[in-house]
Amino acid sequence: MEGGGAEVIQRHEFRQACLAKRHLAADDCFFLADMMAKTIDGLPENEPIRYKLLNLLDDAFRLIQWQVPGSISFYHSIEEADHYLNQELQKIPKLSEITVTAVGHTHIDVAWLWRLKHTGEKAVHSFSTVLRLMEQYPEYIFLQTQPQLYKYVKESYPALYEKIKKRIKEGRWEVDGAMWLEADCNIPSGESLVRQILHGKKFVKEEFDKEMHFLWLPDVFGYSWALPQI
Repeated sequence: MEGGGAEVIQRHEFRQACLAKRHLAADDCFFLADMMAKTIDGLPENEPIRYKLLNLLDDAFRLIQWQVPGSISFYHSIEEADHYLNQELQKIPKLSEITVTAVGHTHIDVAWLWRLKHTGEKAVHSFSTVLRLMEQYPEYIFLQTQPQLYKYVKESYPALYEKIKKRIKEGRWEVDGAMWLEADCNIPSGESLVRQILHGKKFVKEEFDKEMHFLWLPDVFGYSWALPQI
């Protein structure tokens, strides 16, 4: 689809499939090393921590047996390198005054260049992924807005919906954002926006016994003059 919803004929051809299993240590080692490398690139040359990170990466990569990639010994050495990186990074003093707090979120357009049924499917796929990530990473916190999406899941996959409710009760899944769905702010009247908020707050209170505290509008093309008053 192009901007404005013009129809474009597309052809997709399925050519190959394969079955793969993710190696957790290799996955962690790759992304950890990648994060360290990008941090090193962003640090000034006179920053001491830059060279500490460089040495850690060099030492870790020397632990990997690169001779036969994919072999048992190769993956054993990956596990050793990953353990070394995690262990040594924990030893570095945390001297920065900056605290970064990250919360997961998925922005799902309810009706934008796809059908409504696809919105429900996307919500189910995304929320299933989030629940899986919460199993793998107990510290993971997730925020999801738009009660309309929760309603789709409740109607189509009640078992998945109950799992979401459990995570919300635990405090690991945040349900907030106020509006029933994140509305365009250029066309609706102030009264229409208020109705969106009241309807959204009512659903969340009845379903999850939660009060909404803020308005979440990450993807609109302008803000109504009525919003500050609301």
